[in-house]
Amino acid sequence: MGPKGVRRCLVALVLSACVVGAAALPAAAASTASGTAQVPADSTIAAGRAAAVKAAQDVCAKNKKARTARITVTAGDSSVTYTLTCAKVAKVPAATSGTTPQAAPQAPQPSATGLVGSATPSFPAGAKNQLVVVANGPYSDRDNTVPVVVRNNTSRAVTNVEVQGSARDANGTLVGSGSSQGLEPAAIQAGDIGIGYVYFSNAPGAAKFEFTTSSEPSKGPGNDYAAGVQISEHNYSEQERYGTVTGQIVGSVVNPLKATLSGPMRVLALCLDANGNPSSTVIGFTEGNDLVANATTTFSLDFYDKSCPSYLVGASGYNHAAL
Repeated sequence: MGPKGVRRCLVALVLSACVVGAAALPAAAASTASGTAQVPADSTIAAGRAAAVKAAQDVCAKNKKARTARITVTAGDSSVTYTLTCAKVAKVPAATSGTTPQAAPQAPQPSATGLVGSATPSFPAGAKNQLVVVANGPYSDRDNTVPVVVRNNTSRAVTNVEVQGSARDANGTLVGSGSSQGLEPAAIQAGDIGIGYVYFSNAPGAAKFEFTTSSEPSKGPGNDYAAGVQISEHNYSEQERYGTVTGQIVGSVVNPLKATLSGPMRVLALCLDANGNPSSTVIGFTEGNDLVANATTTFSLDFYDKSCPSYLVGASGYNHAAL
């Protein structure tokens, strides 16, 4: 970790993000202008970044003393905050910053208490009449997990979904065995998807994976023990500190059921890469435990050394009245 007070910049595509370390520089040198931008809900990540650059150019031009611009880009019910360097965005051609937003591929619409996020990926259809893993990410040596996406191609909603997996290296040698730790949403409706990860105790050199699934029929909202909570707000921001990008999702959830839900209430996010493929997962928990009907609480998910502007997120708790 570098010395405090050192300013470092991250150059990503046409953007530069720059923040100050723990020991702040003088206020005049750290002057920041603020602004906002809005893009259609189905815009691509690139379109959102281009809108941020354009807004940064405008606010930097109006505030000649500003060194940086903090721009919040809103797309539908989500937002992403960028911290950009005025000197860098001033060099971006107008044609680049004014790129017309392009619609991203549409995914099947999740249920009311299902998944939300900034991403609209197009995952494979999967085998008919089956609950099947349709996409997965790479194996992470840091936390021994593989992100997975499951599609419910059966005719009814399912709950208590679990995924079992085996891992092989590039030569086909079996190197690991693992299982999921629960998926979100708690109940996956017919035609919808669920997200999660498979945990391997160890899988050195894992390159190829095989998955099987299991589940139970859902009894319907209010009747399943594992109960989905609705994410009513989610906002993404990122910062660069000491050469490392840190992403964060802050949001709120509401209990849509008539019954009180109990915790721990888990929140799980799936990160997607620039091609719309799963890249990693992160989990966290809401503030507090019990959540009465229509009550709201908040959550925060930190990605530490990763950026995750394209994501899906879901949350759930427990309905003891359904036992």
